[in-house]
Amino acid sequence: MAQPRQAPRQSIEQAAAGYAAALETVLRSASQIPLTQPLLRQLHRDLFQYTDPDLRPRRSAPASPRLAELLSWLDEQHQSHRLHPLLTIAVFLAVFLDVRPFPDGNARRSRILTTHLLLRAGYAYVPYASLDHEMIEGAGRAGAAGPPALPSRSGSPGEARRGPAPVNDRQLFFESLRQTQTTFGTQTPNWRPWLEAFLRALLQQKRRLSVKLEREKNALADLSPLAVKILDYARDQGRVTNRAIARESAASPNTLKATFTALVAKGLLTRHAAGRSTWYSLP
Repeated sequence: MAQPRQAPRQSIEQAAAGYAAALETVLRSASQIPLTQPLLRQLHRDLFQYTDPDLRPRRSAPASPRLAELLSWLDEQHQSHRLHPLLTIAVFLAVFLDVRPFPDGNARRSRILTTHLLLRAGYAYVPYASLDHEMIEGAGRAGAAGPPALPSRSGSPGEARRGPAPVNDRQLFFESLRQTQTTFGTQTPNWRPWLEAFLRALLQQKRRLSVKLEREKNALADLSPLAVKILDYARDQGRVTNRAIARESAASPNTLKATFTALVAKGLLTRHAAGRSTWYSLP
């Protein structure tokens, strides 16, 4: 008897390659390009450009009135600076993940948009310390509570009704997000759980970066010039591939492969995807 066919899924390699392409778009242009619906559509194309055509989401242009309102609010905050940039970014992410304007990949977009908004706000360290450790797939709407009241021009996110939620792991990080999202639609949304979780995640991110820089400083003394070149490229560009270094050095393919493998083994590089889509980043 024939077995029922299962719907194919996007492969891990395809998803990773698309994520890398979208991230490269952000790293290349974040300081010049504001967050608009055309940019969201561009990131959508980047995310799914390596996905089989039959598996790509059909709708690529979000038409949500709430998204339009959110983007307008974000632009207003960017122009007025009435809220601290980190508070603006945190509020934007919570509402974006509640709106879920695309049929698929909203959590991945939220991580990319976090990088975009932090870079645009002047946090130049972001490419060297990813927030992916905290912001994993699974973020989404906690309930159908309705749209939140975005912070006013003169005010800040609403008063606390609960204590802060710790973010010592990913589950608690998103529990804090859900605590805030369940108050959307009320007269006084409770922003505090999510704001404290998001800001604490940024603090953890910077601490990891400090540890990584110290470890890298100690390790560089024993590295070959080619290995140093690879790490410098990853630091400057946010990612590195074998092909990119091959274009800039006279090293043989075997030497390049061995050097990348050694850097991964030492914990100085993290490998993503596989085969021709393989790329590396600083851990």
